[in-house]
Amino acid sequence: MKILRKVTLIAALSSTLLATSVALIETVSVKDATGDVAKVYSEMNASWKMVPNAMKLYSNNPEILRHKWDSFKLNDKYESIDAKLQSMIRMLISVNHECNYCIGFNEGFLINVLKVPAADVMAMKKDPSLAPLNRKQKALLLFVLKATEKSKSVTSADISELKKLGWSDAEIFFATNYAAQMVASDILLNAFKVEIDY
Repeated sequence: MKILRKVTLIAALSSTLLATSVALIETVSVKDATGDVAKVYSEMNASWKMVPNAMKLYSNNPEILRHKWDSFKLNDKYESIDAKLQSMIRMLISVNHECNYCIGFNEGFLINVLKVPAADVMAMKKDPSLAPLNRKQKALLLFVLKATEKSKSVTSADISELKKLGWSDAEIFFATNYAAQMVASDILLNAFKVEIDY
């Protein structure tokens, strides 16, 4: 899976992994993990070379942790919704929801792993329309930002415009669902004060 292979480079972003509690609620450390939590951590380590604190947050509920991890395996289903577009969606959603963990993580991933110029990353954080994407991808990016900020403002004209650019209903839904899940992640990471480990 392309996205998972690329994420193995995340280790290059890490400076230290915190040994203390990673959130306001109890999480399971890698050394104390058992059962399916240990299995998921093992799979994560194999793909990413680390278990981020953002994922450890889910460890107190093994079923949700498994569901969250398995959802990553769907992320490269559509070639046009590639790692760069996904990272921009995650970062810009997190800018809107002030999730410092995810802003910094995705900013670093774009710059250090995907080699997007830092100036471009900083510019798009201020104005998403400046994202260095082709017209088709940029339209989808701006749509999902609109949908997650003001969902009731979405119209049939928005969908028609995306279809004219070549996006299918399935792709539009996938990207919007992906963005909505990012909003949920931001809420959880902010609420439980997950410590930065990169």
